[in-house]
Amino acid sequence: MQRHPVIHGLINNAAAFSSERRTTADGHELQLGVNHLAHFLFTLSLEPALAAAKDARVVVMGMPSSTPLKLDDLMLRQKYDGMTAYGMSKAANLAFTRELAERWKGRIAVNAVYPGMTKTSLI
Repeated sequence: MQRHPVIHGLINNAAAFSSERRTTADGHELQLGVNHLAHFLFTLSLEPALAAAKDARVVVMGMPSSTPLKLDDLMLRQKYDGMTAYGMSKAANLAFTRELAERWKGRIAVNAVYPGMTKTSLI
């Protein structure tokens, strides 16, 4: 933020998929950590620079997800399934986008888009 005190646009696009349970360095389930928690923390930490722009936009690359968040086992320690983990991370993205859009209404535009699936070698 010292180098860029005003930010006009932020696109949250990082995503990972793993068919086996893996964790981040912080001990979070990998897909939730990369696909949601990283976006959550990064976006919130940039709020002052986004607000300074007066016309900033945050875009969350998401996808439709009907997977419910398992709040009693968010890290899927009890039973892991890669597609469930991915769906939960994307459901969390959508919930975060909706909540942030409401909280920042009139100050910073927040939207989610679904460009379709892309296979990469990220993970």
